[in-house]
Amino acid sequence: MTLHPDDAERLAISSGDAVRVSNATGELTLAADVSDVVVPGTVMSCKGRWPSQEGEGLNALYDGAANDMGESSAVHGIEVQVTLASPGESPA
Repeated sequence: MTLHPDDAERLAISSGDAVRVSNATGELTLAADVSDVVVPGTVMSCKGRWPSQEGEGLNALYDGAANDMGESSAVHGIEVQVTLASPGESPA
């Protein structure tokens, strides 16, 4: 999960740290990547994991709401909270 250096400094997170990404729908633990490829206040994570092999992926944070045209996914972004994971908690 990539976060901006300003946010990483404020949250005391370094590249490689395990971070908890959560919202009202769910949570997961990912490895942090600190980079200015994202703007402050946003995070980015690639989707494309295999839950059967790696545990739950980003869908754990999506409530499943469908859009009004064709009942397809309505998601274009998900609001999350990022915190440093507890010691011993490893990224998925």
